[in-house]
Amino acid sequence: MKINSRDYSEVDTNIFHSTPEGYLTGKMCVTGAGVFRYMGDNGQIINRVRPVEEVKKSIPTLNIKPIVLTHPNEDVTPENIKSLSVGMSANDAEFDGLNGFVTVTVTDKTAIDAIKRGDVKAFSCGYDCNVTPESGVWQGMPHDEKQSDMIYNHIALVYAGRAGDSVRFRVGDSSDIEKIFNKQKDDTMKTLTLDSVQYQADEAVIAAFQKATHDVDALKTDLATANKEKDVALAARDALQAELKVEKEKSKSSDTVDAAVSAKVALIDKAKSFGCEVKSSDSTEAIMSSVILKAYDGIDLNGKSQDYFAGMFDSACRNLELVAKNTQKSLDSRGSETHLEDSDPERAYNDMCSGLGKKKQLQNGGK
Repeated sequence: MKINSRDYSEVDTNIFHSTPEGYLTGKMCVTGAGVFRYMGDNGQIINRVRPVEEVKKSIPTLNIKPIVLTHPNEDVTPENIKSLSVGMSANDAEFDGLNGFVTVTVTDKTAIDAIKRGDVKAFSCGYDCNVTPESGVWQGMPHDEKQSDMIYNHIALVYAGRAGDSVRFRVGDSSDIEKIFNKQKDDTMKTLTLDSVQYQADEAVIAAFQKATHDVDALKTDLATANKEKDVALAARDALQAELKVEKEKSKSSDTVDAAVSAKVALIDKAKSFGCEVKSSDSTEAIMSSVILKAYDGIDLNGKSQDYFAGMFDSACRNLELVAKNTQKSLDSRGSETHLEDSDPERAYNDMCSGLGKKKQLQNGGK
């Protein structure tokens, strides 16, 4: 059975087949998106994400690239390609949404023998790229850095590739190709990519897995929505409680102001009832001082405490009320036409002394 190079692209990938000249060729998966482990400058392992969009962008640079047997210590250039190259990639690089594919042809006998012996079993690309810090999780795999702007320099034949099973290859023959072409059309085996690794499984199994994944995602979304609604309700409750507290404080403050106003009005009325000239603009201390000085003329109130003022004010009120009461009785005994507002404590005292003097003269015989 004669197979030309076009036939190779129509069969499954990652299988090397011999050409009439003895070369090995096949459509190969040589790179892919995912999270991969690298050795950092300090010797620690670093997880780097190679995003899907960056891999897609880099696919054209897989065309016409030298194939090398293990990675060299330098980039492949026109100056060293003759000593390093064991083959070449074709000009048919493709991207399937996750991985990059290109036809690889190995022409060097040493490399062909290494492939057939199993000394090398996978591909690993050499490339330049930008690496930037970026923490996150891609398909369940955490990462700390991101690769971008990849430009491929060569494709190396290695024992194990960083991308795992997806870049492993095997060697086939004509009977293998015959079996591939004659596969049953109702073959339901499909590829499932999980955590950057590809698995073969029955289509029904993959569909069930994808449905379960979708259900889990839906539950996560519902839970996130419920948590959001709960947070909104809690915020509304807290806002209402805060508003109620402010209203209570306002009410309490209003009651306090009303009580203070009522107390001052009563104090002003009391002072005026004793004949004190006070105004509403006077301080409480000034009004109380007027009453105290009315009762106890000449008393020193400087530097006295509030408790002192309160005690003296109460005492002054009692004394002034008593004076007013006695004066009223004295005036009433001289005639009801005398009114309280005409009373004078000093005059009442002098009248009392004059009356006592006349009584003493009568007792001495009118002398």
